[in-house]
Amino acid sequence: MNCPKCRAGKLQDLKLKTKQAKTLELEQCNMCGGVWFDRGELEDYLGGTVTVIDFPKLDAALAVELDYREAKCPRCDAKLSKSKAPQNDRIQGDACKLCGGLWLDGGEADGIKMADKVNAVFDDWLAKLKPAKP
Repeated sequence: MNCPKCRAGKLQDLKLKTKQAKTLELEQCNMCGGVWFDRGELEDYLGGTVTVIDFPKLDAALAVELDYREAKCPRCDAKLSKSKAPQNDRIQGDACKLCGGLWLDGGEADGIKMADKVNAVFDDWLAKLKPAKP
């Protein structure tokens, strides 16, 4: 299956083991490093149960071009819609409204994961700064 974004690469199986011995089966483009998450897989990935995905280094201009390029769902061929990550609005994925899958360009999944960790640390820090109730 061809990559929905760069259209030059092929989607290859990417198997990640979780700490609970579950296997996440994602698809990753061998050229641009984008990753397809079926419904529910991104939550498993962000849950901190798997390691960081290895992405190829992209030219900055190509990365920007791919971010704005329209794509079709690799599962059901529906047009993907741009959607900003709640953890970091600078990260934008391409979501399928039919099957619930999500395409993230190379490096975006790890950016969301890092934002999640930073937010958790920041929330914990703020909680410690609140005055104790008398």
